[in-house]
Amino acid sequence: VLRSEAILKRAAQAVDEVGFVLANRSAGRIAAE
Repeated sequence: VLRSEAILKRAAQAVDEVGFVLANRSAGRIAAE
């Protein structure tokens, strides 16, 4: 159970990082326009 929880936490962090990068890219496009 602990192992799966750690995997889920890592996956959640990865998703947060990807979402953050995508948000920055979209914000950069809006600022560029």
